[in-house]
Parts: sequence; C-alpha cells; structure tokens
Amino acid sequence: MPSHNADEREFWGTVTVVPSTIVMLVYLFVVAGGIVIGLLTTWYGLSGHLAATPLVLVGLGVYLTVTFGVSYGSYRYAVRCYQRYTLP
Repeated sequence: MPSHNADEREFWGTVTVVPSTIVMLVYLFVVAGGIVIGLLTTWYGLSGHLAATPLVLVGLGVYLTVTFGVSYGSYRYAVRCYQRYTLP
C-alpha cells in the first residue's frame, strides 16, 4: 500500500512518486523570481548605482536565506516522499 504522504502519478510512462504541485510552484516562483531579482541587482550594482549599505547587506542576506531555504526545503520534501514511498 503506497504511503499517503506521496503523490503517486504517472510520469513518462511509469507510475512514480513526484513532489506535490504546490511545492513545485513555490519552488519555481522563488527560484525564477530570485534569478530575476539577482540579475537586476547585479546589473544595478555593477553600473555603480548600489553601495554596500547595511540595508543592502540585510536585503542580500534575506534574499539568500529565502532562495536557499526554499530550495533545500523542497529537496528534503522530495527525498522524504521518495523514501517513504512503497510499491503497491
């Protein structure tokens, strides 16, 4: 009997466990948004318009914490679902 914590779906012709849609959407939103914010901030900083003030450093810390935190949390969720999955 499959675990109730896993979303069992057909994926590329085989039934397997995949992360839930909400986890994937949050991950994609944070990563895609983070890439855009990171690229724009890098461009803005390299053009000389951004100084290393405490506010900028706090913003960088929050940005990195959210980006890496959501990525790591999504990874751990997927691994946990895969490890708890049992074949029918």
